[in-house]
Amino acid sequence: MNLQEKLAQTEANIQELKFQQESLIGQKEQLENKLSQSQVNCEQIEKEKMRLRNMLEGLS
Repeated sequence: MNLQEKLAQTEANIQELKFQQESLIGQKEQLENKLSQSQVNCEQIEKEKMRLRNMLEGLS
């Protein structure tokens, strides 16, 4: 493999790594959004739990 071929292969590798990086950034953003939504859901569940607990105490 001569120098020109090595350069072409290196450039192809760089392009592939850039593509993979963009893909990983997109996946990271999706996971951050899912985490945020899960945290909101968890907060809503905790509030509902407290509401139901208070309701049960009121029935006692």
